[in-house]
Amino acid sequence: MEKKTGKSAGGRKQAAGTIKARGAAKAAGAGKAPRGTKAAPGKPKTRAAGNSRLADLAKELTRLIPRLDEEGLSFLIEQAQVHLYNMQVDELNQTMLRNVERSASKSPKPKKTAPADMGIQVSADKHSYYIVYQGKWVMFTDEEIIQLAKIASAPVDDYEKSGALYRWFERERRDVFGTIPIEGKTDPLLTRMADVIRKNFKVKYRQGKNK
Repeated sequence: MEKKTGKSAGGRKQAAGTIKARGAAKAAGAGKAPRGTKAAPGKPKTRAAGNSRLADLAKELTRLIPRLDEEGLSFLIEQAQVHLYNMQVDELNQTMLRNVERSASKSPKPKKTAPADMGIQVSADKHSYYIVYQGKWVMFTDEEIIQLAKIASAPVDDYEKSGALYRWFERERRDVFGTIPIEGKTDPLLTRMADVIRKNFKVKYRQGKNK
């Protein structure tokens, strides 16, 4: 394999020097622009520059591939796959963020009520539900709210309902504890929550079994 010689590099330097000298002479001899003429405005960067850069990189990669061994090609493919995966993740995250922002803008705002008030709000598509407590919203899916409604409507006393709700949150949705300050299985907030859920969602029980 032949090494690059300094001849071509020297030739480029000499040509560059010639162009530069001509440019300097032209600038030195140039006076005011003739009447009726205007200097051409600088052209803004467009997508063409980006496409040209992409094409140059593709050509460079095509030129290098025949010179790589098996290990080099495997490494290149692996890095390309990782990069493609990261691009897909970034695109997915952006899509999710836009959906969340769009849903938040359409979500009903909580009413101004007493600090200890608790209520339930339904999303516009009726596929999500929110337990609202002191201006804090906790979202539940329709399947989750059905499970909570079964617990809240069970034919047992408030103590057992509170304990059942607490165990469900502990098992399925521990994040609720970080939003609603529930401090144990007998916390009055659980009793209040069971009452609110039961009033909004009717579940019939017969002989201790839900049908």
